[in-house]
Amino acid sequence: MDIAGVVLGTIPLILYAIDKHKQRKTSHDVKRIRRRIFLEQRLLEATFISIGLQLGKTTRKELETHLKKAHPTHSAQFLDIIDRMEEILQQIMNELMIDSNGQPISQSDGSEWSQMKRFVKRHVGNGSRKALIEELREWNEDLNNLIGKPEMPSPDYNPLVTSRRAHFDSAHCDKSRTNAALVHEAIMTTWQCCCEEHHGALKLQWHKGTSTKSDEFVVAISVPERNKDWFESIVEVGTSLDCPPLSNIKSAWVSDCPPDSTTQTAGAKRAVSRGVRFSSDPTTCKTVRAQEVHAAPLPQISCLCVFTGALQKRDSGIIPGTTMRNSFSLDTAPLGQTIRSISIASALRHVESSRHPCSLSKKHRLSVAAASCWALLYLCGTPWISSSEWSGSHSLQLLVRTHGSSIVLADQMPMVFHSFEKLQRAGKSVWPSHNTDELLGQTISDLHGRNKALFALGILLIELYVDTSFDELRELFELAQRSKRGSSVARSHRLSDLEIAEHWLYNKIYEDAGQSYGYAIQRCIRCEFPGRPDRRTFDFSDFRTEFYKGVVAPIQAFHDIFDGNIDEVLRRN
Repeated sequence: MDIAGVVLGTIPLILYAIDKHKQRKTSHDVKRIRRRIFLEQRLLEATFISIGLQLGKTTRKELETHLKKAHPTHSAQFLDIIDRMEEILQQIMNELMIDSNGQPISQSDGSEWSQMKRFVKRHVGNGSRKALIEELREWNEDLNNLIGKPEMPSPDYNPLVTSRRAHFDSAHCDKSRTNAALVHEAIMTTWQCCCEEHHGALKLQWHKGTSTKSDEFVVAISVPERNKDWFESIVEVGTSLDCPPLSNIKSAWVSDCPPDSTTQTAGAKRAVSRGVRFSSDPTTCKTVRAQEVHAAPLPQISCLCVFTGALQKRDSGIIPGTTMRNSFSLDTAPLGQTIRSISIASALRHVESSRHPCSLSKKHRLSVAAASCWALLYLCGTPWISSSEWSGSHSLQLLVRTHGSSIVLADQMPMVFHSFEKLQRAGKSVWPSHNTDELLGQTISDLHGRNKALFALGILLIELYVDTSFDELRELFELAQRSKRGSSVARSHRLSDLEIAEHWLYNKIYEDAGQSYGYAIQRCIRCEFPGRPDRRTFDFSDFRTEFYKGVVAPIQAFHDIFDGNIDEVLRRN
């Protein structure tokens, strides 16, 4: 049992010696000693596991190297605490009179355990003994609370992050979440056909600052069974008035493009209302601020499948809300037959193919990272994103088109993909049918109650920065591990997603991207947010505020640096 050189390796020796004594004579005092040492051992095991190490198999050199990476500023202090714990444990061993193999030091009376018995009888109740164990407990608990958490950057660590944190609009966030759910409901209830499945995708553009209104959304829709075309709509949620009727309400968006064949009626006036509308190119549209717009009555859309199936060019229509409080106006246009969608996961996967989906630049990947953080803030907990089933890079889509023999991006903005299945339209479920565990390709049972959507976001942020899918990151890490120990040595267990994520976080993200970006990822994969664990969900406003400050703001600031928005952000402060 000689385990010299292993950090805190004296603990199992002490337990072994006490167990040998118990075989000869069981006493309450001996049991008490063992319970206390056992509890300290379990707490230390949890501490070491939290930082990716294993108690009893880690040398001091390995621990020192790991702490210098995870805690560059305070690693020396942490090592000093561990050294003091080593001293305390060595004192206990000396008083128990056992050697480095857990065997008793021979005594002149010939009884190998007599000294142990005398020690237990003489010292178990005295003050010095209690002080030793109490000091060990205090250091152990403090170490457990701190050692697994890399240092949190100061609020003033980055002026861009500080500026972003100061401009969170909680009311705008709440309104956007409510309206996003209404848009989902309006689309879902308007598929009145017998098709098994329809595809919908909500475009993410909050990170660009171009979509600041809480009642405007851009949605792409498709009906795979009838055709593979995609249609894009600008959706505006509005309040219906009793008079005039919905059929007389015109969209608040008017295109700069040539007008359609719709005939304008001089006497018809637009009511003060907002609605949902689709446009093939939102940049070609402008908002009409006038209180009155003369327009012909818009037709009511009873089935989106029929409406899009007959659509040849831009057209508009009205979807009445499920209640009299809301209505939705649609201005829809086909995107073309060459348009299709791919997942972010496929874009990050490195495959040997002449028709690789597309490659994303670092600037674009950071744009997707920022968009994803805003997506969880505004959509997680709504029917668009389930907190228990969202799968990160597999649930985010990009629109691409075929250009000759290559595939190019048709739109820079990522989209949250959603499948409107027949059972959902029947009212049995409003949540996506994807399973996060299956889509990640791994089990995430090691999360111990953490928010799965947050964990998936943390994985996505790592994938986007490294420009590699998570499956490939796992393969690279396992290949490196095999080369270290030799290919003939079998792995004792399959590494968890958390272990893989933390490896790339500590050895790549923190070193290359810095504290702000790295700590934002750590918050996600470890769910490190203030408050009770059962309130760390997007259903609670206080958690959304903490998520914005701890994740959205630093990732958005990092994106701003690459997007050239630094001056604009600083001017807001």
